[in-house]
Amino acid sequence: EYLEEHGKCVDNIVPQQSTIPHAGRGAFATRVIPKGGLVAPAPLVHIADKSKTKMYAETKGPTGNIIRDEEKVVHKQIILNYCFGHPNSTLLLFPYSSNVVYINHHSTEYNAKVRWTNDFNSFHHKDWLEKSVDFLEDQW
Repeated sequence: EYLEEHGKCVDNIVPQQSTIPHAGRGAFATRVIPKGGLVAPAPLVHIADKSKTKMYAETKGPTGNIIRDEEKVVHKQIILNYCFGHPNSTLLLFPYSSNVVYINHHSTEYNAKVRWTNDFNSFHHKDWLEKSVDFLEDQW
């Protein structure tokens, strides 16, 4: 009874090889999903400071310790490929759920959208939408 009223289907999509050349794997529907319908529920992990995704050049110190050169950014963590954010904000949002990472998240050629839930109140803190990034960082 509870599941029928509050449950969310998590098997609407499966990962498969894309038919688009060089695209890799993607999410494919297992059933018809109506326009505006739920593709996959996913809680969001917030990363308050996207600079934490930077990877720096490292050298060995005189005692064998690793020294990070913060002047030389050599790459960024791969998790950045799956996050949503805004160029003018330090905040990143990472959907944490199986198969969600396979959903096309191209900035212009997408066929699904991320939206806030309005019926999963036990996990959603509406008041957080008005809070500062500093507040979110303190929630860890």
